[in-house]
Parts: sequence; C-alpha cells; structure tokens
Amino acid sequence: ITDLRWTIAHNNTTSPESVRRGMALGMMFAVHSSRRNVSAEQMANRGEAALHQPPIRTIHELGAIWGLGSDATTVASPNPFHTLGWAVSGRSNGGDITLVETVSREAALTAHTRTNAYHLFREEHLGSLEPGKLADFDVLDRDYMTVPAEEIENLYSFMTVVGGKVVYAE
Repeated sequence: ITDLRWTIAHNNTTSPESVRRGMALGMMFAVHSSRRNVSAEQMANRGEAALHQPPIRTIHELGAIWGLGSDATTVASPNPFHTLGWAVSGRSNGGDITLVETVSREAALTAHTRTNAYHLFREEHLGSLEPGKLADFDVLDRDYMTVPAEEIENLYSFMTVVGGKVVYAE
C-alpha cells in the first residue's frame, strides 16, 4: 500500500490539527466546491465557522498537497471556472460570500491542474504544459490572471486543445 496516494475528500470541517496529521501520514486533500451552491441565508443559519469551510487557505498555507474540483453534476457544477472562481473570490453561484478561506489564482489553478494530475497518477502526462506531456489547454475569452475575481466563473473557452489536437473551436 506504500505506492498508493491516500486522499481525504469532502474536508469541510477538517481542522488544522487533522491537516497536519494527514500530512505526516503522506495524505493529500481533495477540496470540493459544493459550498458554492449555498446561499447567504443558509450560511447565516450555520454560523461564522461555516465561512471557513472547507479550510482551503489553511490546507494550502500548511503546505499540504491539495486538489480542487467538484462532485460534477451531482452536487456542484462541473465547469472548472465555477470552482476556480469560488476558491478565489469566496462567492457562491448567487454572488454571496460563502467562503473566507480563499486562495490566490495561482494556488487554485495549480490545484485544479498539476495537483489533480498527481492525484490521478497522471503527472507524467497531464497537468502542465511541458515537453513530452499531452498538450491540453484552453484559449480563454479573457485573462484568468487579471479578470476581476468575481468574474472568473464567467470565463469561457474559445478553443480547446487535447493531445495536441483542436477538439473545440468557436
């Protein structure tokens, strides 16, 4: 079992102590964006602590290996820009602040690309643009690094390239 990569998923209430313990055991963390679907009213009923769930910034600042995604169509949007926008801005799909444990654009993008490839044992082929890896990338309508944080969720792709081939173009 030493070759396996153990992951803690759905870590909304994971404490800093649990993150440290997980890291000491070589565990990774899968952060899911289901909280993006929570309204301000629902958050008010959960109290201040709910704004820190999941503790993305804490996980990141403690140096844990963490990926970012969703439960796809079951609980959250499969659109990666929705998840990235939520992790950076803390805003729900209704525009309410539902997360104060936000991270930088760079941290969110790395978690959604390189780290997720690592989670899947695909880091030799996916997750970054490097010689020898599949050339998977999107050409976006605006710059992810400079668009206002609350507009990240509205980004879209003009063109998508997978394995060096254009698979979508407007």
